[in-house]
Amino acid sequence: MAGGMRNHVIQLLTGMQQRGVEFCLFGDTSTWQGHIPDGVTFMPFSTTGQLGATLPLQALLRLKRYLSVNPMVVHSHGLSAAVTGCLAARLAALPSLFTAHNIAPTGVITNGMVTPILRNAQTVIAVTGAVKQSLLGMGIASHKIEVISNGVTYAPAPTDSQDELRRRYGLPLDVPVVLAVGRLSHEKGFDVLVRSAAVIRHEINNVVVAIAGVGPDLHKLNALCDTLNLSGTVLFLGQVSNPRELMHCATVTAIPSRAEGQSLVALEAMDAGCVIVASSTGGLVETLQGGEAGCLVEPENEAALANAIVSLINHEATRRTYIESGKCHVHRNFSAEQMCDKTMDVYEKLFKQMREV
Repeated sequence: MAGGMRNHVIQLLTGMQQRGVEFCLFGDTSTWQGHIPDGVTFMPFSTTGQLGATLPLQALLRLKRYLSVNPMVVHSHGLSAAVTGCLAARLAALPSLFTAHNIAPTGVITNGMVTPILRNAQTVIAVTGAVKQSLLGMGIASHKIEVISNGVTYAPAPTDSQDELRRRYGLPLDVPVVLAVGRLSHEKGFDVLVRSAAVIRHEINNVVVAIAGVGPDLHKLNALCDTLNLSGTVLFLGQVSNPRELMHCATVTAIPSRAEGQSLVALEAMDAGCVIVASSTGGLVETLQGGEAGCLVEPENEAALANAIVSLINHEATRRTYIESGKCHVHRNFSAEQMCDKTMDVYEKLFKQMREV
């Protein structure tokens, strides 16, 4: 489970506990250690991370045994976990739902085992309309799908100054900083951002591109920086516990994804008042109001990405317009309270179904 999905689950667990719902969390210890909200029972549990791979029979039977003794609604997050969760719930004769956080991968429909299992879910939550469309393409019935966007807890601006925040993360004080946050993997498009950095540097002296995150593509990205002679221009910050601090001291947040279900980074950047440049792909388009709440560019086009970043760095008035629109948009449509209220409505329907059986 990637960091964005984990943060979503933490918000959901906390908000639903406040609404009187009790939880037992099944998850991988390495993912959840130090992140489990108070009052949540945790059961170490792991399945294959590869959608469509051989079903983890031992994990499935363990979950089914637990559910048989402790009847509950099963809520899975991500398609891989949903395969195990939906099947275990079916075997235990319990209702299930899953949240699809990302665009369904191309080719999933060809797997004759995955889609029939996912159809067992009584409800499917899609975080954007784009994710819903991909689920329809998998053969999930439209009447089962509820679109409930991710939400964020609005955070006040840090009391530290921009200079203090930059010093904390080893960033230069008086130069533009382009920030990117996320898992260093192919679908996030950080290689596109690195290539764009070479173009940006020719237009703006002393610009810095700061990338916060860890992942399998780190060595490839470092090698690309070496090839393009970007030492000192592109900085890899590693895992950052509070990326919103970086958003408060950055000039621009870049989201160069090849595929994206929604993007919690976009929601957090809008709340933090940092202008966004993002790929016009997946759920990013609706998350940024079709370009009203942030600048959208063609995916995998480093020249377009670089030009948009340079333009925003050079035009403060344009940045301010996007920032004001983004703050209004995220506060109106993407609160954690709204997300939890809508999810509670889904839970109530499933609780009622359990009582009627």
